[in-house]
Amino acid sequence: MNQKIVFLDIDGTIYNEEKQMSKATKHAVKQLQEQGHHVVIATGRAPFMYNELKKELNITTHIGFNGSYVVLDDQVVLAKSLDKDALKAIRSDAHEKGHPMVVMDHLGARTNIAASDRIRECMDNLHLPYPNVVNDPFEGEIYQGLLFSKIEEAHGYEDNYPQFDFVRWHELSLDLIPNGGSKAVGIKKVADLLHIDMKDTIAFGDGLNDIEMLQAAGTGVAMGNGKDIVKSVADFTTTHVDDEGIYEGLKKLALLS
Repeated sequence: MNQKIVFLDIDGTIYNEEKQMSKATKHAVKQLQEQGHHVVIATGRAPFMYNELKKELNITTHIGFNGSYVVLDDQVVLAKSLDKDALKAIRSDAHEKGHPMVVMDHLGARTNIAASDRIRECMDNLHLPYPNVVNDPFEGEIYQGLLFSKIEEAHGYEDNYPQFDFVRWHELSLDLIPNGGSKAVGIKKVADLLHIDMKDTIAFGDGLNDIEMLQAAGTGVAMGNGKDIVKSVADFTTTHVDDEGIYEGLKKLALLS
């Protein structure tokens, strides 16, 4: 059997709604690794948000920030930061509209807003603390922004700020990533560096930010709990995350017995 790369989203794929991973998923990852396959995290999260998960799964190659930050064997091989001038412009626009922002690097999240119900709700959804509050959050590298705007409030951002791609991950929040960025960029980078053909890549995901990745992978697998549009672009749909979607999908692919 050819060596494979299996790319796994986190939320809704590895983790269920309670942000818990099943024993079967952990066992599946270990089996793949023992068979000589590569298992890679591919997420919209920042690297600091999944440090413990990496350790638990013994994973040293991962893709964060929806493809903008790639680490191969614990070495950073891609780190694409956001345009600072465009960020400052959109922050001013968002401030006028009452839409708070958070920015992130690989080590943490920061904002200059001391208290925001929208920020708190979204961070609670990820089981993460409120971001660090600083005077100037735009100091230092920024690999991803979070714009806290409802769907009906977000009109105009995409047209006015072509420097960014906007990926909705919560009803209250959009990810800001570099234009042209996606998880697909990240998985192609990893496959190229590992000298593995894209036909031997497999990707599991459930959300809108997984669409390009599932399309780019040799085999795209949608989780049973995934959105309909995600299922429509996948090669097949596995079971719900609560019904061992990763394990069952890998069995269907004959990678696990």
